[in-house]
Amino acid sequence: MQKYIICGILLLSGFVYFAIRDYNSTYVEVSSNPNQNIELQVKIAQNKLNLQKDAEFKKYIDSYKTANANNYENSVISATKPNVAVVVLQKDISATFTRNMVNALDSFVTIALQPQNLKADIVDFIRNKKHEILISIPMEPINFPDNNPGPLTLLTGLTFDENSKNLEKILNVTNQSIGFINVDGGRFAVSKNDFLPVLEKISAKKLFFVNASSYDNSITDSILQASSAISENFVTLLPYDYLSEERLKELFTSVDTAIKSNQKKLHLVVLYASELSVKNLKNWIEVNKQNYNFITLSSYFLEKKRLDYENTKLEKTEKNQLLPSDTGNIR
Repeated sequence: MQKYIICGILLLSGFVYFAIRDYNSTYVEVSSNPNQNIELQVKIAQNKLNLQKDAEFKKYIDSYKTANANNYENSVISATKPNVAVVVLQKDISATFTRNMVNALDSFVTIALQPQNLKADIVDFIRNKKHEILISIPMEPINFPDNNPGPLTLLTGLTFDENSKNLEKILNVTNQSIGFINVDGGRFAVSKNDFLPVLEKISAKKLFFVNASSYDNSITDSILQASSAISENFVTLLPYDYLSEERLKELFTSVDTAIKSNQKKLHLVVLYASELSVKNLKNWIEVNKQNYNFITLSSYFLEKKRLDYENTKLEKTEKNQLLPSDTGNIR
């Protein structure tokens, strides 16, 4: 009997030995060099934190998709071609022109409408054709009040509550947009105390923001960076005037040059709508479908945010600044 007990103890000891050895070899490769063990533990902590932050980021992006599921049109992002999003900005143009424009352009082109043009039948027509919609947000221009965008304009002289009410009135016109675009609101966009709270409200609504105003662009960019809104600032904006066919072709050639000379993965082009500009845009898109991967604006923004997140994570890892206690919110 004693012999069997001794054999059992030996077998159990062997099992425990191999179990511990396998655990160490799988999870913590113990080294005789204490510095290597510390580096390994830091690496394990970094990997765990990366997984945690990846989960937080996915939840953050999913919150946008959930909030705007009916307003997004998905595009596949290319790993080899420049990904180009296009916005056509309608300015005081008839409903008939809008319908003809929407019928002429590919569905990946986003249509930006003035608040006064957000008629239910036009909005439904655009969405039924699978175009995404932006609202051209009226913000105080540099030459206000000579240039007055209307009664719902966001102004530097108003309180946040007053501007917020105007923003809500604009949003209440339609729930089918994916965000806002600013073109003329140069004065409002450089006033941090006025602009930043509005951006936070836009962010809370899970909407995007495009700034196409070139006035003091760096100041506006710093405000956008300080906000939690998913936004874009430096865009290619084709000017608003009655351009000739020759001039439009020159502008689109300059767009091609800018895209090809810039190694960025994502590009955003904003164009004012006219019969001539829409015609030239349509031709430019057809010519470049083999060269560029045209995407919807929502896909552009979600990919931009993903790239920003990946680059930030990579920078932190490379600088060895990613600590186990670093669990800040994804913005």
